[in-house]
Amino acid sequence: RPPTPEMSGPMPPGPSPKRWQRGHACDWNMAFPRSKSRPPRSALTTIFFLLAAGEQSRWHQVTSDEVWHHYEGEGLELLVAPPTMDRVARLVLGPVSATQRPVYTVPAHWWQAARPLGAYALAGCTVGPGFDFADFRFLRDDAALSQRLLAIDPAAAALL
Repeated sequence: RPPTPEMSGPMPPGPSPKRWQRGHACDWNMAFPRSKSRPPRSALTTIFFLLAAGEQSRWHQVTSDEVWHHYEGEGLELLVAPPTMDRVARLVLGPVSATQRPVYTVPAHWWQAARPLGAYALAGCTVGPGFDFADFRFLRDDAALSQRLLAIDPAAAALL
């Protein structure tokens, strides 16, 4: 599946390649009364994006739950790790079968990365409370946790 104009947008710095589109941002805002550093934001946001062979969504962390959806193409390998980065789990998102599922929720604060297992994968993410780059960070910016990932799973560290 070649990239299409409707799949392009001015991508701010993020974990994935340039072919993406914002799907929805809920009009309702959420406040975080116990957090002085997290301002109100949309209750829910969605995006979808196209990952072609050789592309990846690099290791990153979001402070909200993130639901991954597989829409089209070959399987998508989703790598997830707890905030302590003491283990890495690999899941395959795709049509329902004995070895893959179409949806997976990454808990808030967990590390995540993804890559297509074939020519391409069209995927989407739903984030609640809604995504904001203020709640996002790359694993590569944390030297200690990056080294821990390299020690426990060198192959997964290729997605730093």
